[in-house]
Amino acid sequence: MMTSNVFGVIAAENAGYGRVDIQKAIANGDGHCHVVISLEASETGAGREYFRSGE
Repeated sequence: MMTSNVFGVIAAENAGYGRVDIQKAIANGDGHCHVVISLEASETGAGREYFRSGE
């Protein structure tokens, strides 16, 4: 959750929108992390959405 929030807020504040999908995480027992950040909203895709504050 911390990783998603950090990346999501940074993306949203700079691009207006960010969706963060953590596909693999060391905390879940994976050998590495794999994070996908989308900067444009679409109807498909997993993850948590973030929006620029004040809009």
